Amino acid sequence: MITQSLHTSRFQQSYTDVQAEVNVLLAKFGLPRTLKMLRFLSDDKELPSVLSAAQLKDFLLSQCLRIYGISEEDFLHNQTNDYRYARMACMHLLRDYGKLSHRHIGQLMGITRRSAGYFILQSETKLRQPQFHQAYIRPYEALEFQLIQFISTKIKEQCPKK
Repeated sequence: MITQSLHTSRFQQSYTDVQAEVNVLLAKFGLPRTLKMLRFLSDDKELPSVLSAAQLKDFLLSQCLRIYGISEEDFLHNQTNDYRYARMACMHLLRDYGKLSHRHIGQLMGITRRSAGYFILQSETKLRQPQFHQAYIRPYEALEFQLIQFISTKIKEQCPKK
């Protein structure tokens, strides 16, 4: 199983690694659930019916508060790095896994479309150069891992075992 960082070693991984991980998913969840997860992750259109954008936002926000050790009251307004990094990670993951537009993310978070776009762009910049932004990358990956677990649990609930 791949235990390396999702972003720091992405160029060192190969299709063999991908196949090994797919085999692990197949063994753990079975073919129907694995296909459903892969379709969800590769679909560019919308969230599956099992998840709403608000559920995704609420989950990400709760995990951001826990992982970054911040308060909800100051989440949108505090300018310290922990709060900025939490906002960037939350909005970037909403866009990537929720397949939401900047406008929709802005509406969910109570900010403008431009602010949402700015935070997403800042996140992408940091993810492109992980060696310079370890303080951002480590909590981001923990948050991303929690989100993947959450999504897979929701998909598992929708596909009962036969």
